[in-house]
Amino acid sequence: MGAFAAAAFAEPHRFGGRTLELTSEALTMEEAAAALSAATRRNVSAVFLSYEKARVQGRALGREDEWLNDIGHRAAIGELAAYGVRLTPFREWAEQHRSGILIDPS
Repeated sequence: MGAFAAAAFAEPHRFGGRTLELTSEALTMEEAAAALSAATRRNVSAVFLSYEKARVQGRALGREDEWLNDIGHRAAIGELAAYGVRLTPFREWAEQHRSGILIDPS
């Protein structure tokens, strides 16, 4: 985000009046879990729960969770490349921040 903010200040004519959804890739939950597993050297798996099952287990699903499950982000990843600002892939980010990623062993 910082790189895009810096670019927007440096060249406001290129970014002015636009709303950009920033992401470097569209990972599945399994792909994100695999990246976290590789970075932390811990077993991380994606667990999918229905709304009902989550509520029975006492997990609070917010409207954001429902929106992500039902609609999801629609970032125009290809369009972002035209700005020439490097976006960090999730696996790279996870590797760089592994010491700060906490994985609950339960």
